[in-house]
Amino acid sequence: MPILYPLDRCMMDTDDEVRDRATFYLNVLQQRQMALNATYIFNGLTVSVPGMEKALHQYTLEPSEKPFDMKSIPLAMAPVFEQKAEITLVATKPEKLAPSRQDIFQEQLAAIPEFVNLGPLFKSSEPVQLTEAETEYFVRCIKHVFTKHIVFQFDCTNTLNDQLLEKVTVQVEPSDSYEVLCCIPAPSLTYNQPGICYTLVRLPDDDSTAGTDTQNERHMIA
Repeated sequence: MPILYPLDRCMMDTDDEVRDRATFYLNVLQQRQMALNATYIFNGLTVSVPGMEKALHQYTLEPSEKPFDMKSIPLAMAPVFEQKAEITLVATKPEKLAPSRQDIFQEQLAAIPEFVNLGPLFKSSEPVQLTEAETEYFVRCIKHVFTKHIVFQFDCTNTLNDQLLEKVTVQVEPSDSYEVLCCIPAPSLTYNQPGICYTLVRLPDDDSTAGTDTQNERHMIA
């Protein structure tokens, strides 16, 4: 998809919100599921078009240092349809709730054989940037917490246009009480194309919810 390239570039933006949104939409698009795209991306315009035109015109007439606020525009009225005299009773299916961010991660992880028996996903953290934007490799980490395990998901991007990286992993060096069970490499990292690798860590018996410090315990292996 052509949109994946600019989204991938946005993952190196200096603004936290821009990077978080880019990561989320990139994960949704990579699922290639129309239902997810329709729910999270293809949202129609909910504001009044004439109201927006009037507000934009007024904004250009009165320059301000503040950015234009879409919240100041009234919402569009829902279309009103004429009610027919005859009423037909139709059994409707209950509305299907859109999958949450955690549901998407649960489905992704369950598709990996090494993670099938981990049980339900307890929580997924927000993305944490592990490298600077100017470095040769861009790495972000999402921590997926299960009852007795933690899966570290590393979103990696190769920013060198003259190098192809293969079987890329990120090594986690936890404390003695944690055990690294396996690493699942990203098959390859071509220039500016994101890839994902995973590290599975078993939690100690006396601590089923705590995590390790990913900020201080990682090394890039290429």
